[in-house]
Amino acid sequence: MAEYDFPAELVEAQRAFLDAEAKLAELNALFPPPTAIAAGETSVPEGLRRAHDEVWAKQSRALDVLYGHERWKTIPREERFEARMQLRRAARGG
Repeated sequence: MAEYDFPAELVEAQRAFLDAEAKLAELNALFPPPTAIAAGETSVPEGLRRAHDEVWAKQSRALDVLYGHERWKTIPREERFEARMQLRRAARGG
């Protein structure tokens, strides 16, 4: 298995993605039950919806960097999954 060096902006984008992923999980846990929303019994509070949209946008920007980065063109296609796992470990500090 090859070891890869990743540019700082790629590691930062992976960190931003993971941070956003965790924050979205926290926010999703605060949403009212979908069945209650569908039944018209409640709605998603505007502040929660706004916070969710902001974090979603942050995650989307990180994905643009992660998947659009030139570094991936230098890694053979069959090695990219392992390279992505190495990037995740690098972003987590391990």
